[in-house]
Amino acid sequence: MSSIKRRIALQFSFQFIVFCLIGMITFCIVIFLILDILTKEELKRNFTVGALDLIVTETVILDGEISFNSLWEQELENHHMWLQILDEKGTVIYTVNGEDDLPSKYTFTELLQIEERQQYKDYFITRQLDSSYDTPYLFLLGFKNDHQELLHDWRTLYNDQGLVGEAYVQEVESQLSKLRGSLIIFNEVGDVMQTLGQAIHERVDPVPILARKIEPGSEALSIDRDEVTDYTWVLTTARDTNPSASSSYIQVVIITLSVVGAFVLLLGVAFTSWHAFRYGQPLLLFVGWLEKLEAGNYDDLLMEQEKQKILNHRGKVRMRYRLYEAVITAFYSVAQKLKHSENEKKRLEKVREEWLAAMSHDLRTPLSSIQGYGQLLESGQYQWSEEELQEMGEVISEKGAYMLQLIKDFSLTFELKNRDFTHTFTKVDLADLAERTVLKFRHDATLKEAVFAFEIKGEKPTHLYGNSRFLERLLDNLLINAINHNPVGTHIIVSVEQRLDQLRLCVVDNGVGMDEETRANLFERYYRGTNTEEKTDGSGLGMSIAKAIVDVHKGTIDVQSSHQNGTKITIHFPLDSQDVSETDRVS
Repeated sequence: MSSIKRRIALQFSFQFIVFCLIGMITFCIVIFLILDILTKEELKRNFTVGALDLIVTETVILDGEISFNSLWEQELENHHMWLQILDEKGTVIYTVNGEDDLPSKYTFTELLQIEERQQYKDYFITRQLDSSYDTPYLFLLGFKNDHQELLHDWRTLYNDQGLVGEAYVQEVESQLSKLRGSLIIFNEVGDVMQTLGQAIHERVDPVPILARKIEPGSEALSIDRDEVTDYTWVLTTARDTNPSASSSYIQVVIITLSVVGAFVLLLGVAFTSWHAFRYGQPLLLFVGWLEKLEAGNYDDLLMEQEKQKILNHRGKVRMRYRLYEAVITAFYSVAQKLKHSENEKKRLEKVREEWLAAMSHDLRTPLSSIQGYGQLLESGQYQWSEEELQEMGEVISEKGAYMLQLIKDFSLTFELKNRDFTHTFTKVDLADLAERTVLKFRHDATLKEAVFAFEIKGEKPTHLYGNSRFLERLLDNLLINAINHNPVGTHIIVSVEQRLDQLRLCVVDNGVGMDEETRANLFERYYRGTNTEEKTDGSGLGMSIAKAIVDVHKGTIDVQSSHQNGTKITIHFPLDSQDVSETDRVS
């Protein structure tokens, strides 16, 4: 149970970690895509500032060596821009798409002019300082504004008291239409004095105009000032943009999130389907197994065809069922045990039937004799002599004693099997008990056909906790069995010996011995062997009772015998049986 708990915990923990990793990777990809989209949109809105920020971030300067992304070189060339990197002395250490009129070193005055006017000669300059190194580096991004020269020419040619003269309005409007631009003229206080071109409004505020200067976006801004009237001319022109990129970046973000959401949904559906297949299929298999077990079809689980579904060619559980390996093993174990129990049940049923048949046969013979003599005596048809009546009485008494002994043995067998006895275990001197039993048989005048001997090996053994009545019955049965199944004159030796934590009781004879089948079935009820010449007196339960008595005392019994080489029966009793046997006492 702990194994499958640990396996399930590890499996689901691993899956949780993998799913979290996939989620984190997906989240990072989404963030990366969104940032990329925002960056591209920012570059579209204001390429000059956005590009310079990224260039400074991506450029690495190490030990005088500059690592510059070659993709930016192409972008700067496409936008007709140049880039210079200056060290702390103003010396240019790296140039991209540089013009011939650019200096290789800037003076302090030139740098101050660039800072104040954001312009160098005819170039508009965007600058940024990278102070992440021990010494600062200045990045200059420059470009020409052709519209600035055009605006200056207009102000020079078409100026009429600070405004576009009436005679030139139509020509300026025509040129503005080509440029997709507008011209706005402000006075010194910021009031709009004149507007021309397609972006004409009733009112144009100066702050939005200034915002276009700071963040140009999709429009380019050129400014020129008339020093005589103090009027400011502002020219706005549309930048060249990609028509396919006209959608709002928010829409692009929404589309990206929708695609990612759909991917996550499909991933979840796939993960759920995989879970259903991975963990549902074995459960359906187990339900089918339970139904087969309920129906008693244990062999179906153990068939080779059924095993091939679970095991690979190397005999190991397939990967899809690996998580439930302990459950599968338990199922097979239960199926084997149930199959074994079913076979054992059939065997016991057969033994019970044979037992009842044997008992019926054993009781039928003496009962027939008693019934026959009873009917003869009851009929009164014959005159019996005193000797005949005495002979009939002896037969009836003998048959009755046999039946009584058979019933007693049956009751004792049941008692031992169910441990339903009222005799408490006490300290028993096994050596004295064995010696008394041997003397009893030696002095029995009816047992002259056997020679008995008793011996103690080594020091006198310690006491055994047990039931003296059962132990005496055990030895009686062993000795009677040795007498009944051996010829006249057989020597029978009983010995007791203590070895370490055990007491050994041995019964050895030099009789005819037993074959392998007889030895294997010696303790089966009613088994009398295959020798038809041996005696068959007794109930047939003697050795079965002997085995049950040994089991009650937590001992073991071992039989060594072969044909014509005698028999040795050794019983081992544990000396610590007191602790074990106390639980078997019934007060």
